[in-house]
Amino acid sequence: MRPGYRFRVLDAPKLASVLTPGQFVHVRVPGLEASALRRPFSVFDACEGRVTVMYKIVGRGTEALAKARVGETVMVEGPLGHGFPETCGGVPLLVGGGYGVAPLHFLARRLVAAGKKPILFVGGRTKDDLLALDRFAAMGVDVRTATNDGSAGAKGFVTEPLDDALIELRQKGEAFELFTCGPDGLL
Repeated sequence: MRPGYRFRVLDAPKLASVLTPGQFVHVRVPGLEASALRRPFSVFDACEGRVTVMYKIVGRGTEALAKARVGETVMVEGPLGHGFPETCGGVPLLVGGGYGVAPLHFLARRLVAAGKKPILFVGGRTKDDLLALDRFAAMGVDVRTATNDGSAGAKGFVTEPLDDALIELRQKGEAFELFTCGPDGLL
């Protein structure tokens, strides 16, 4: 994992059984219960009774979460938000930037299990902003990257390799659906 990014795996069988890709949870960070609000986290994965969130250490709350010990109780509220559609009528194109890939992982796993072959387009400023690509590749997802500085994948915005794929799919007459998560500029 890239510097500053972490995974937190929570034993939460009931929650894991009802989450859908694209939903999020609120986590009350251990040690900050009295002084801080719950923190929202996209669900990276939910299976086998466990919920995984991916986060970047950016402040006091996520720093405290990173210090939580195995076995420590963490209060989680969820599922929250509206997830991605449950079905996909064409080639699934997953587009994310930075840790916007978090909910796309959960979605990719569900799509692969349903017999789909997703293509993941991930962008970032540098190669250090391209996260969890090995986990997508391990599922058989076609991963395509772009970085602003050209340190990995195409040089430029992730929308450039996406545009190339859209042209190719249209020329073949193949249907596709877009699933995205990232900053407003990407969307």
